[in-house]
Parts: sequence; C-alpha cells; structure tokens
Amino acid sequence: MAKRGNMLRLQLASTLFIVAVSLAMTIWSITASSPNSHGVGTFFSGNCTRVSRLNSGIHTVMNIFSGILLSSGSYCMQLLISPSRDEIDRAHSKGISLRIGVPNIRNLRWNSSIFTSLPVASIPRAIATSDFQTAADNWTLSNPLPPRWWWVFPPPDRWGDVTYDLSPVYTMKDKAASLIRLEPRECIAEYIDPLKSTRSVMVVAWNITSVQNNGSSLLDGWEGGWDYWETAQYWLCSTYDLGYYTKLCDRAWADGLIGDWVVGVGGKPVGLPNVQVDNCLVGEEGDNEDRCGLHYSVYILAIVCI
Repeated sequence: MAKRGNMLRLQLASTLFIVAVSLAMTIWSITASSPNSHGVGTFFSGNCTRVSRLNSGIHTVMNIFSGILLSSGSYCMQLLISPSRDEIDRAHSKGISLRIGVPNIRNLRWNSSIFTSLPVASIPRAIATSDFQTAADNWTLSNPLPPRWWWVFPPPDRWGDVTYDLSPVYTMKDKAASLIRLEPRECIAEYIDPLKSTRSVMVVAWNITSVQNNGSSLLDGWEGGWDYWETAQYWLCSTYDLGYYTKLCDRAWADGLIGDWVVGVGGKPVGLPNVQVDNCLVGEEGDNEDRCGLHYSVYILAIVCI
C-alpha cells in the first residue's frame, strides 16, 4: 500500500506541475503579447524558418506534457479501479467475485492553442492610362476609385471592421519613376503564381488616354493580398473568360496566349474599351520568408488550463 500511495503522489505532483506551467504560460502570454479583440496574440513575426523551429519546439514540449498527463491519468485510473489485497479478501468473504486486471464498474463500486501563419501582405495594383505620367490629375486628391463590389476584405469575425485604404494605390503615380519596367509577357510571368507575386504593379495601357476616362489617368486599382489563392491572379485573364470565374489563369494559359495581352477594368464607363497592355511598372520584390508569425489563442490556452 505504501508503494501504491507513493506512486499516486508522484502522478499527482507531475500533473500539478504541468497545470502550474500551463497557467504560468497563459499569464505570461497575455501580459507579454497582448491579444487582439478576438483573443489572438502574436509571440513573434519574422523569419519563417525561425517561426517553424519555434513552433516545432513548443509543440514538442506540449506533446511531452500531454503524454505525461495521459500516462498519469491512466495509471491513477488503474490503481483506483483495481482492487487491493484487503478489498479482494473482504469481497471473497462475502461470496463476491471481482475481476482482476480489467477496469470494471463492480470494482469501482468497491473502490469508492499555438499556431503559425503567413501574414497577408497588402499589394497595391493599378491600371493607368497611356498618358498617366503627363496627365495633370492627382490620384490622392481626386480619389477617382469608387468602392468596387469585388474588393475582398479580411474575415470580419477574425479582424473586425476593416476599411479599404487606397493610399498605396494612389501614391504609385508619384513613385512611377522609381518602378521597374516589365514587358507584357514578363509581367504575366511575374504574377501568374500568387504565392510569389509580392511586388506592387501598375499596368499601363497603350490604347486609352485620360481624356477617354473623364480626365482621370487611373482606370482601376485595388489591393491584393486577401484574395482567395485560386482567384488571386484572375485579373490577368478575366477578359478571356467566357463565363464567370470559370477561366483558370495558370501557366498553361500564359504560354498559350496569342497576340496582345488585354486586361479588364472593373466598373468601367460604357464605351470604354478593355486595356491593351503596353507595359507594367513594378516595385521591389517582397520576401515571404520574413513574413511568418507565431500566434496563440487565449481561449484555447484557457481551455487547456481548465
């Protein structure tokens, strides 16, 4: 019996230790990395390799703790359900049999949240007229883009109310001189893979001037990043789609493109043609390797502690 009691105390001590560590981890997480209104906090944002290693290390420790809790619970359950020598003798003296080595209700009567992410980078994209560099309009002051029905916003249940900030799009006109010129085919190749298209881009038309667009040299603009992956590059080939989001804009389509590249303009005025692309002006390439994050959920940590 002394050995049995000592083992029970050992299992209880290990369990209490894990509970204490979990509670301390929860308190430290909340104080060191305050969660947002949805209960999600960020431990670290940066290099994806480091995030992956931290995530693996934390989950290794969590799995070890889980294994200890599981083994402790199983051991205690077996001790509490399996009868002792005295209990067997008392049961036999009354003509009652007990099952040894098998958890049994008759015996019992006698024994009376951490995750990683790839943060979304907001990538400005614009479609400009052929004369945008000489046109006198100021995109920021004129705010020429009305709200578009197809603009994609982050999920409100996770991020709350989010406004569509077009200032990165509007400032592209002033930054045009520092952007890198790509020919149409080079531009398609740059953006055909949504996981690798990290540059801002201005598509320049050769068949439309600001005069045709009511004095504005900005035909269209939006911020990429929250798009669904399978449709993130749809703007490249939307004018070639005979249906509605039925065209797959992939490398096979890009390789088979014949003639000029044509892109559409969202909400364009009646009579305004689609854009025949002259060139693209792109910004510096971003690095997704430094855009990962290690996060926690307050609610899941609380459940673990309870």
